[in-house]
Amino acid sequence: MHEMGIMHRDIKPENIVLKDKKKLSSLALIDFGLATYVKQEKYIYYRCGTPGFIAPEIIRMKKDDLSQYSEICDIFSAGVIFYILIVGQSPFPSSDYKKVLKLNKRCDIDFKIKKFD
Repeated sequence: MHEMGIMHRDIKPENIVLKDKKKLSSLALIDFGLATYVKQEKYIYYRCGTPGFIAPEIIRMKKDDLSQYSEICDIFSAGVIFYILIVGQSPFPSSDYKKVLKLNKRCDIDFKIKKFD
């Protein structure tokens, strides 16, 4: 996907499926509704994704901001998934939507959790 110049922009556990239940190697990424080309002059949806999985540079982006982000935003989302798999909870813990978005924007992640030892 990235080699083709496409970024997904909404990688989260719900968008990762197995094509074959018996083969872990059959992982597939689904729901490309927010995907776009990396080298866009202007994004149709400049700020998008699921709070708790969005790269902070996307959350911080303003409507008239002409700066761009890259496929690295998908790597951030994958990192959040790995964090959840290791620790068992989100790096931005809250049940309140606005609080999750605020924590996600600040990106102050606690890596001193005992499970990382």
